[in-house]
Amino acid sequence: MYILGLSALEHDSAAALVTDQGIVAAIEESKLTRTPGKGGVPYQAIQFCLDRAGIKAKDVEKLAVASCPLPTWVRHAALQSRRYDRHASGALPPGLDDLIDELRRLPPEATDQGPAGPMGRTDPTAPTGRALPLEHHLCHGASAFFASPFDRAAILTLDEHGHSCCGTAALGEGTNIRPLRSTAFPNSIGWLYSQVTALLGFEPHLEEHKTQWLSLEGDGADGLKALFDDVLGRPCGGLPQIDLSYLRPEFTGRGAFAARFYQRLGSESERSFRLTDALARQIAASFHQACARVLVECVEQLFEETGVRNVCLAGGLFINALLVAAIEKAVGLGSVFAQPAAGNAGSAFGSAWLAWHQVLGRPRFRPLSSLDWGPSFATEDIKNVLDNCKARYRWFDTEAQRVEATTEALAQADIVAWHQGATEFGPRALGHRSILASPWAPYIKENLNHYVKHREPFRPFAIAVPEEDCARYFECSRLVRFMASLGWVRPDARVLLKDLALPGDQIRLYAVERGTNPLLWQLLKEWGKRSPAPFLINTSFNLFGEPLVVTPRDAVRSFFCSGIDAMLIDGFFVSKS
Repeated sequence: MYILGLSALEHDSAAALVTDQGIVAAIEESKLTRTPGKGGVPYQAIQFCLDRAGIKAKDVEKLAVASCPLPTWVRHAALQSRRYDRHASGALPPGLDDLIDELRRLPPEATDQGPAGPMGRTDPTAPTGRALPLEHHLCHGASAFFASPFDRAAILTLDEHGHSCCGTAALGEGTNIRPLRSTAFPNSIGWLYSQVTALLGFEPHLEEHKTQWLSLEGDGADGLKALFDDVLGRPCGGLPQIDLSYLRPEFTGRGAFAARFYQRLGSESERSFRLTDALARQIAASFHQACARVLVECVEQLFEETGVRNVCLAGGLFINALLVAAIEKAVGLGSVFAQPAAGNAGSAFGSAWLAWHQVLGRPRFRPLSSLDWGPSFATEDIKNVLDNCKARYRWFDTEAQRVEATTEALAQADIVAWHQGATEFGPRALGHRSILASPWAPYIKENLNHYVKHREPFRPFAIAVPEEDCARYFECSRLVRFMASLGWVRPDARVLLKDLALPGDQIRLYAVERGTNPLLWQLLKEWGKRSPAPFLINTSFNLFGEPLVVTPRDAVRSFFCSGIDAMLIDGFFVSKS
């Protein structure tokens, strides 16, 4: 049986294909089109999923869409299906237009309701056709709960405004998710996070990660902390309750904050407000601390209500690893599972899992262990690209030779691109499309920031370490396998990471498992024999403002357009020297 899951259309659209073996293919449209945040119907992602499984659209038995109600989705999909044959990217997958037509023919009650329970009146256990519109936040919840190791857990989903709903509290048990309550826009921490991002001079809905990491540069001034504590208020029923008097009634403008907010900042109005670098750092820190406090209280309320001490987190807000780490630290490592692809894209496989488990009653799959569901490329195809680009390379037959060549380059303080196997799903580089470097190379942070990543110096890099060595150097949970949370440096390891550790001994951490990424694991082990510890800097392989590279051509372009020194792509070692 094949279930094709699609995310909502607004932004970061994606597709995922689920079979009896679990997820067999999944990719974001933006990675294929090279357009950050790409919305709309994910045609190329759909085609990849079908091709990866070797099937046609007619073989898909259910189309699960993380969008309910569906009128906007249907209108857009129908329009695009008529135009798609004129697109340079190719024709609409045969049979997909039939599924879209079925969505268009759904009765109003099917597109106005969500799954059973307080979230809607439709009974999801009695599907009548191939098309399944599913409530957006329940798809977020499914993406976390059904990927987690928990058989029973509280569920908290928070984003900006997924179809007017911006948060849901639920209880997951076995193959079912029972919604408890939801909260509607504008009572949204996710949306408020975007407004603070705009207030700090960053691009809202795009650069929230900058607000996240800037928060580590301040200490949270008492007055500002009190302000954001008042704005965010106290949660009720496991969901946030924002004081809307600090926002404009129309919720527009710079930050959408009302005069009362600016007066608390020491300005008479928005017009007279002046942002300094020092004030920006304090605002970011104070806001982060207030968010962390509210989210911990939300989780504790859900624990008390449900009687369970495990929680699953999803929705765009929980891409923020700092907030996930704060929750973990408060309620206990091992009690929290955050979906690594917590944003809109992750709702694609959330919708497929919700259909598979709750709608069809199929048993659960094993807990999530890897996200390498995207395209991979044959050796011959990679060679053709390198030859076409007139790249100079060496070919290594064995894994030992590849590890040796990479280790030698790293020992010379080279920055090495790493393009191996299938593309990972989600926003983070998990050892398939990575840039690697020695954490002890001279000026490595400056070189990465200025000549490769072209980004602000306050944004930290992650450390990759073999999973079995984590406990020796760090305190952490298994979420660091996906970089979904942070670790804490143990006292005797501080000297090794004095230039990379964050305030409070926190650190971005990627734990590499031998079973899921054997080549990178081997590299770390070999590197550990020649260096103070088996650590490598791990950051995403992409040019500034672009998604992770996918194809060999993406990789070659990014390699030659940046300050990367060498690249291992399959068995081909490419060097600029």
